[in-house]
Amino acid sequence: NHDMRVTATPFRDLLADGSRKNLDRCWRAGYTSRVLKESEWPQGHELVRWQRKQKGIEFSMTFAQWLEMRTLFPTRVWMMGTFADNGVLVAAGMLVAVRLDILYVYAWDGIHDANAPTVHLAGAIYAYAQEHKFRLLDAGTSTVNGSSEGKEGLIRFKEALGFLPCLKLTMHR
Repeated sequence: NHDMRVTATPFRDLLADGSRKNLDRCWRAGYTSRVLKESEWPQGHELVRWQRKQKGIEFSMTFAQWLEMRTLFPTRVWMMGTFADNGVLVAAGMLVAVRLDILYVYAWDGIHDANAPTVHLAGAIYAYAQEHKFRLLDAGTSTVNGSSEGKEGLIRFKEALGFLPCLKLTMHR
């Protein structure tokens, strides 16, 4: 699991060199990120689901289930997206405010190109967390399908974005 404190520090200053270069490429390429309109959510969910499928990972939440969460928690569930300069959605993130001060990234992913749009998306999510006074940004687990083994590439990606490893307790009855 990985999380980061949300402070006044600019996101770019938190990044490892490679991620900083990716972010700069996204800016130069004209990428923009914003909260998605609900009408754009199917496209965002499908982008995340498809990218996970390409990695051999079964995505655990259907779009219908995501909408059900929105119905149950209308002010705590939303999505953000990153768009290329031609308006094409290139990265998406599914977000949940688990508490008023903790923003959880349930899932995020994007097309895999030289610009690494998920880095731009992460910056937009961090800026959103700053603006809305979240104190913690939780990037979720770094394992796949309940495995106790960490996914090394995912761990490196999150840590290059400034996230730190953290322990998450699991309670069993």
